Amino acid sequence: MVTIYQDYGDEPEPLFTPLSAERACQFYVLEMAGFTADLPFYQRWLPPTGEILELGCGSGRLTRLLARPQRPLTGVDISWPMLRLARDNQSPDSRLVQMDIRTLAFSRSFAALLIPYNTLNLLIDQENILACLAGCRRSLCRGGLLLAELHVPEISIKTRQGKTFQFQILPRPQGGRIIKEVLRQYRPESATLSVEERFRVRPEGGLGQNEDLARHYTAAALTAEGWFEHFVTSGFRILEGYGSYALAPWRSGDTSLLIVVAAEPG
Repeated sequence: MVTIYQDYGDEPEPLFTPLSAERACQFYVLEMAGFTADLPFYQRWLPPTGEILELGCGSGRLTRLLARPQRPLTGVDISWPMLRLARDNQSPDSRLVQMDIRTLAFSRSFAALLIPYNTLNLLIDQENILACLAGCRRSLCRGGLLLAELHVPEISIKTRQGKTFQFQILPRPQGGRIIKEVLRQYRPESATLSVEERFRVRPEGGLGQNEDLARHYTAAALTAEGWFEHFVTSGFRILEGYGSYALAPWRSGDTSLLIVVAAEPG
């Protein structure tokens, strides 16, 4: 029997199964495998020679694209499922390490360090952010570069009382599609974002069952000024603040993307 509802509000709330770490990695690769918009920025700023450290390397998307014989790259992530995926297509000029970015421990120094794709936002509170940045400074050579991409939700805060909703459709390699929905709620009292990611898996032609999966997490939602202050407090010298991969200067209200270029002062 098919139930007919008089109004959308009468429909029951969808039930979402918790998303496992393994499935989250699979969806991440499906979404990000072809993303290269940030690549020219890192190619522009990274030195041509010397060892590079990447924090939050994930599935190794940037790791394998940036590693060179004269510029070997060490990718760090805390997730074993992500590192296993990165290993499947690992560059011969890179190595992968499981490590918590709040407690970096390397016996050598790096010429440059990158923290791509909002990884630093996941640390949430000031203590953890400063612990990571202190470890970054210890890991850099004198005068070494730090490149960090951050999310600054100033546009989001001004709209819908701090709430935003986004969705995209991802094609499944085996047929069908995945509908990804992202719901964000700004929490001004803690300067954080509460994020819910929903994945509606819809196989093609009845080949497989529909799935509704979701995960929740919290991210730091500092202002650009707040991020700059953390870098300076950690002893870095700010060189540039960009609002796009094309090196447009950061301007409040123009974008939620902030790219910080900083240096170990030596």
